[in-house]
Formats: sequence, structure tokens, C-alpha cells
Amino acid sequence: MPSWSGRCTGPDAILQGQRAGTFRRDMPQQWLITTAYSLMHATAEDTAAGRIDAGNAARLITATLLAAFTPQAGE
Repeated sequence: MPSWSGRCTGPDAILQGQRAGTFRRDMPQQWLITTAYSLMHATAEDTAAGRIDAGNAARLITATLLAAFTPQAGE
């Protein structure tokens, strides 16, 4: 884990991750925040509606955010 892990949350965590090169720099910080919150809300709705199993929710969020936030090769 990056050395900043666990020291900040929310927008500060995104900004620190971008500065460290752990999160994408080609997308605005606010867009990454919006993406994370939107995904969590969508997951809650799908879980409540029975479209996904509650036991898989955290794994789905983690996998999706890792794919979205991880810098592409060469960044």
C-alpha cells in the first residue's frame, strides 16, 4: 500500500493518490469522487432490489474502482 494509505479520506485521499501516481491523473479529482459515490449508490440500489448478492457488493465495488482509478500503462 502507498505510504499515505489510511492517513486521509475522501477528496484528500484521491488527491494524494493522484500525486503519488497510484490513481489516474488524466481525470479530474472531482470526477473520480463522483464515480466512487455513484458506484456505491448503484450497488446499494441493486442489492436492495435483489439484482446482486449483498455478499458480493464489496468485491464488485473494489474491482470496479480499481479498474477505473488505476493509471493506464505509460501514465
